[in-house]
Amino acid sequence: MASSYYHYVDSSIGLLYGRIRLRRVHYGALLLGVAALFFALTTVFAKLVGQQSEVGGVASAFFRYLVGFVAITALAARKHVRPLPNSWTFTLLRALLNIAASVFFFLAVEFTTITNANLLNLTSPVFIFLLAPFMPGYQRRPGVDYLFLALTMIGAWLVVVPSFDQVNLGDLYGLASGVLGGIAITMLYQARRYDNAIVILFYQMGLGTILTMAWGLTPELMHASAEVWLLLFGVGVCGALAQFLLTEGYHFIDTQRGSIISSSQILFAAVMGVLLFGDPVTWRTSLGGLSILLSLIGISGVWRGRVKLFRRN
Repeated sequence: MASSYYHYVDSSIGLLYGRIRLRRVHYGALLLGVAALFFALTTVFAKLVGQQSEVGGVASAFFRYLVGFVAITALAARKHVRPLPNSWTFTLLRALLNIAASVFFFLAVEFTTITNANLLNLTSPVFIFLLAPFMPGYQRRPGVDYLFLALTMIGAWLVVVPSFDQVNLGDLYGLASGVLGGIAITMLYQARRYDNAIVILFYQMGLGTILTMAWGLTPELMHASAEVWLLLFGVGVCGALAQFLLTEGYHFIDTQRGSIISSSQILFAAVMGVLLFGDPVTWRTSLGGLSILLSLIGISGVWRGRVKLFRRN
């Protein structure tokens, strides 16, 4: 077996020392699963900021990028990485689209439940599927995927409840973050073909800090309590860790399979939302969430190999 099929992970957990050999795809899956947990924790800290102060959601985005930029700059200096991308196009597109998606996401956390915000944000794999035909190396997708696309839109409709007297602005922000996030992840997958995670994140975090600074540094933030500042720091640390793990993870796993693993963020956020904030669990949210999760599994294509194996046996 070729060595490139595996990735070696340093370990000092319990009685395990030295290096653990993992399949590259399993290593990527592990990174994306941990990233999903940190992303969910980011929304918890951001929601607590909104509940305990008048600080807006964009301040959370600013701290996420600020802490991330400091960390990635230090890492680049330590590893002697020159932040000059081989592909300016994909690196900058990734950065700008991620910033827009992040701002809409934190606005969603501010104005709706963290369950709905995460649920709608993770409709992004559907938009990855729609953009795939325009990307290099595209492989034709089966017609059944359009059924999964429709299932996702039905799920999103059930969560948002689009009627003029019931629609929640935060839910619309969440859906916008999903659309932009899907495009951003597609650009990330392309950018990773040319540049490493440090270079991509350097521009993403740097531009994110600059573009959210004016909106995030408000008088309310300047007069916020020490506890709120600590929560914002938590947003920054968890967000930066999650983003680094996500960017690194997509180097070892394809976008379709990666997106289904990232969807575990929905489950983490839903549990935290119910336990910490008493998020309501309605039949529309439950059915909509189930529809979105099923469509993510469908679009990922992981079930097709099982079906072929069953038929062969």
